Order: sequence, then structure tokens, then C-alpha cells
Amino acid sequence: MKNRSSLVCAGVALILLITVFLYNPRHPFTVPFYILSDASGLSSPVTHVAIFKIKPSTRAADIHKLANGMMELKEKCIHPIWERPYIRSIHGGANHAAETKSGITHSFIIEFDAVEHRDYYLLTDPAYQKFQEDVKDYLDDDIISIDFQHGKYT
Repeated sequence: MKNRSSLVCAGVALILLITVFLYNPRHPFTVPFYILSDASGLSSPVTHVAIFKIKPSTRAADIHKLANGMMELKEKCIHPIWERPYIRSIHGGANHAAETKSGITHSFIIEFDAVEHRDYYLLTDPAYQKFQEDVKDYLDDDIISIDFQHGKYT
């Protein structure tokens, strides 16, 4: 009888342990694959170019707020497993190209160590999702973006 109750207790404890392990939001099986990389071997770095068409009626103070918000994403976008920033760099500014007649006002270049990190940024990252929500009223159009991997032409 004592062996049977010990076995039942051990079984219940094992089930609880497995349940906690599998339903932990930081556990690898519950997090999308594309954020698990430390970028050592998954894919090569990727550059994401975000192009903005800010409404002409937008005040300068709001443009600075938008630009600062974009630049702050480098520190605000936190990898859910490592719990540290995963964006390699962000650069950007106002458009000064004389040949541009399309209404493009600003662009930002965001570099990631891996395509998987870029995918997490665009599809899941709560800081980026909030940024998109915060700036949508200032934009004439959706954010235009292009992505490329250095040296890959096909």
C-alpha cells in the first residue's frame, strides 16, 4: 500500500512538472521557432528598410516624437528568450533626395543578425506593434519596407 501511494504521488508530481514545463511562456516549445536563434548559423544578417510618408500637416514636435520612437526600438525590442535587445542597429532621418517626388519623408535602416529576428520584430514583438499603433495617425500611407541580405542578388 505504501509503495502504491508513493508511486501515485510521484506520478502526480511528474504530471505537474511536465505541465509547468510545457506551458511556461519562456519554454522553447511554446515560443515560435524564429526567435530561438542566437543567430549563430540559422541565417545571415538582414537589413530592413522602413520608408515613411508622414502627413504634411504633422507638427515638427510629432515628427521628432515619431523618429525618437523608432530609434528607441533598438533598446525596447527585447528577445523573449534572452531578455535583451536583439536589433543590431537602427539609422534613419529625413529624406533629402532631390529626385524623390513620391511623398517619402523619412527612412530608417534596421539591421538584424538573422532573418528570424526580423520576422519576430515584424510579426510578434510587442514594442514594435505598439510603435506601429502610435504612428499610424501621422502617416499618409502604410509603412513601406524592403529587406535584403548583403550579397544575395537572387
